Amino acid sequence: MKRVFIYGDSNVWGENFAGPRIPYNLRWVNRLRKSLIGNYKIIANGMRGRTAGDFRLDKPERNGQSAFYEAYKNAGGVDIVIIALGTNDLQERFNRSINDILNDLLWYSRAASEVKVIYILPPNFSIADESGPEFTLKSQNLRNQIIINKEKLGDCIIVNNIELSDGIHFSKQGHKLMASIIGEKIKAII
Repeated sequence: MKRVFIYGDSNVWGENFAGPRIPYNLRWVNRLRKSLIGNYKIIANGMRGRTAGDFRLDKPERNGQSAFYEAYKNAGGVDIVIIALGTNDLQERFNRSINDILNDLLWYSRAASEVKVIYILPPNFSIADESGPEFTLKSQNLRNQIIINKEKLGDCIIVNNIELSDGIHFSKQGHKLMASIIGEKIKAII
C-alpha cells in the first residue's frame, strides 16, 4: 500500500466562508481517500490560514514550515508528499514577493527530499469582492507569476477552472473535481 501525505491550507481542511465547513465525506481529501481505498493510504493535514513560509508573527501556529517536520514524521513513511500551500502567502497584507513565495515552497522539496513532492498551486480566485480585501489584483499577479515559474518547483498541478464557494475556497463541486484530478495524478505516478 502506497502512502500519500497531503499538507495544506483551508482547502485541505474544508473551509467554506459562504456557509458551514464542507462536510467530512465531501472534502476532496476524503473523497480521494475513499476512491483510492485499498491501494493507497491518504494522510491529510490541513489548517485554515496556513502559509508556505514562516513569516507570520501574528499567528505563528499557521506558519507552514515550522509545523511540517512533526506532521511529516507523524504521517509515517510516505511515498508521495502533496503540498497545497501558497494561497495565503498571496494576501497583499503580507507583502511577499514572487521569490519569497517560490523559495518558501521549494523548502518542502528539500525537507522531503527522499520522496516524490507534488505541488498544488494556488487556485484561481476572485479578487477583493468575494474573497475579502486580502486578495487583490497584486495577489492575482503573484499567482500568475507562480504559474509562470512552475518549472522551478518541479511536479505541479494547476487548478484554474474550479468552482469556488466564496471566491477563495472550493465548493462541494470543486472538492469533487479536486479529488478526481489528484486521484488521476497519483495513479499516474505510482
